[in-house]
Amino acid sequence: MKLTHCAAAAIALTALLFSLPAKAVPISYDISWTGENGYSMTGEFSFDDGNPRKRIKNAGDLLTFSFEGFLNGKSFGSVNLADGLFGTLNFNFDSFFEAFVVGGPSESRGGQLWNTSRQGADCPMPGFGFVSGNLLQGFCIDGVLDPRSTTIPIEESTLTATRRTTTVAVPEPGTLALMGLGLIGLAGVARRRSR
Repeated sequence: MKLTHCAAAAIALTALLFSLPAKAVPISYDISWTGENGYSMTGEFSFDDGNPRKRIKNAGDLLTFSFEGFLNGKSFGSVNLADGLFGTLNFNFDSFFEAFVVGGPSESRGGQLWNTSRQGADCPMPGFGFVSGNLLQGFCIDGVLDPRSTTIPIEESTLTATRRTTTVAVPEPGTLALMGLGLIGLAGVARRRSR
């Protein structure tokens, strides 16, 4: 009878060890965009890989998000979600296909509005934002959509996200648990034979 209790306890312990939730880790991406007339942008964002959504849609889905605008390689501004400076944020990223969703109206699930609103016509003064709508992509700079930065047509979008690869050490807690379970089993068999 004691062996049955020991076996049941060992099985329960093993099941408990293997049922512990896996720890989620952040997935990070680098952002790149090239507009017209020497305008470009770089940035980064990350989200929790335990996020069950296939589409990352807003600030609540993101762990980090920042971007920086350039004109002919010279920075003219940067925005960081951690600084709390954001106006409107409509962020649409498909984590399954690892691509930004573009081509729809900027306020919709098919567009992007980063630190700007109303089709990119309203951003901080001074400051800047990025818009990707159904007609164009470009910067809002100091409260005005800058036509010099826009990429038209949208089919020529260069807005990309490149996943950063990180090596994570994989712990093996199950190996020790199985070895311990085997030793308990051997001890039980040896004890039973000695009677």
